[in-house]
Amino acid sequence: MDGGAGNCSQKTINEEIKKGGNKIDRVSSMIDKAEREGMEMWASFIFGFDNDDAEIFDTTYEKLNE
Repeated sequence: MDGGAGNCSQKTINEEIKKGGNKIDRVSSMIDKAEREGMEMWASFIFGFDNDDAEIFDTTYEKLNE
């Protein structure tokens, strides 16, 4: 399953991607649940939005390691 969160910045998701239903704080629990059900997860992210700065790379790395 490909989990396309889009970006790890909730501000970017809300204001630029405009997918307010995507909640970054729920990603870890959703991935855990899918993996318990035997699904293999892939994640895809987009960088370079106007709200992104260099910190987005560290933020994404930290989120992926939760």
